[in-house]
Amino acid sequence: MSIFKKLTISAIALLSFMITMPSYSQPTDVDKLFRTTDLMKLIGIKDPVNLQAQLLDPNASTRRIEDLNNFIVRGVVAPSYDTVTTEFDSALRIIHKRRDDSTWVGVQMFQQKEIPTLSLQDGMTAVRACMQGKGKNDMPEEITGVVIYKSLINSGNIIYDYIFKKVQSDGNSVCQEYLYVPNTQECFQGMAVACHIDVPESVTTAP
Repeated sequence: MSIFKKLTISAIALLSFMITMPSYSQPTDVDKLFRTTDLMKLIGIKDPVNLQAQLLDPNASTRRIEDLNNFIVRGVVAPSYDTVTTEFDSALRIIHKRRDDSTWVGVQMFQQKEIPTLSLQDGMTAVRACMQGKGKNDMPEEITGVVIYKSLINSGNIIYDYIFKKVQSDGNSVCQEYLYVPNTQECFQGMAVACHIDVPESVTTAP
């Protein structure tokens, strides 16, 4: 077989491999997803109490909102006021769904049209700059996720709640909330929280 034929076969084989090789990281327009998703199909009501985006890999972190690829929506349903939680992917495929006989407290239901026009990526930049302006100069650069909710105590404003991850000197990671209020451009340090949320299936199937 000639060298030319060998090179041609090798090139075809490589091209075939590249075409069939699966993609593990497709960027997601999280802002659009949160604003336009039909929540009735996910939690049975239109108005959530929070929308969450995180990385599917519980050990990963990122500087880019578009890398977030695992989503959770929660809603409180009448008349029982149970909390319905649904985990789904960027194609709106339901991964897990559960119903708990308790109300998600500390937040209000909100409509998707209430989500501020500020993108989550710009909000992430803004909260870091805002906290640094308050003297918080050791702000981490990467997040594991972000939650959108409507506060009960902050004049009913929508909050962008970023989960920043910091690797400590011993190699262990800790995660900390930093909150940004797009309507007022305020920022606050929240609590230390879990870096990743799992949604186990409940015994009682949610509607």
